[in-house]
Amino acid sequence: MQTQGKYLSIRSADGLYWIGRYLQRFEIIAKEGIKTFDLVIDVDKDAGKKFFNKLGREIEYKDSIEFFSKTVYFIETSNLFYLIDQARENATMLRDILDEDAFMFINVIYTALKEKDKKNISPKAIEELIRKLDSFWGRIFLKTQHGLVQMLIEFGQTVEGIDMKLRLFGDLESIMYDIQKLNTIGQAINSTFSPVKNLEGLTIDSVIYKINSCVNEIIRYES
Repeated sequence: MQTQGKYLSIRSADGLYWIGRYLQRFEIIAKEGIKTFDLVIDVDKDAGKKFFNKLGREIEYKDSIEFFSKTVYFIETSNLFYLIDQARENATMLRDILDEDAFMFINVIYTALKEKDKKNISPKAIEELIRKLDSFWGRIFLKTQHGLVQMLIEFGQTVEGIDMKLRLFGDLESIMYDIQKLNTIGQAINSTFSPVKNLEGLTIDSVIYKINSCVNEIIRYES
């Protein structure tokens, strides 16, 4: 792959793809975590357990504050700090091809979470970081003018969005627009990309596997 006259290695393409995935997962867990925080307070104390069970994770908490603290810092490989740390690590390796301001937004979110009180992190603080992430999406998509760097990040973002929607809501109808977007980006990156289709009759797990596997047509991983 090439971008701006430079050869884009498999490692770089993979890193861009995972920046998109980690940041989209961060955004969805952050937004759903805030909604679930309110549910734990007012409606169902076990709402947090139900939320993370859908993601294949277990959580125990005594109240809404502990639930939110664990969502941000302590749930294994699914907490917000872990996700932004992984996105930042990939972005750091790609500083030569990633827009400086786009990296800055990732680093600002990472630094803000690193400096917060882990036991008393508030939904309001996370809402502010979601707005920072919105600035990242706007910056990276506009700055790269829909080039390969942007498309790989957006491809990862779209794959993760579909994956998370299916895990959390289990509704195939809700992802049809996202599937069209995925196919459009995939074919823009690789003209031989096989569109994702014929999902009727498949189980949710089968669709998730199919969606996650389609990256193999974009990034030719070394065996």
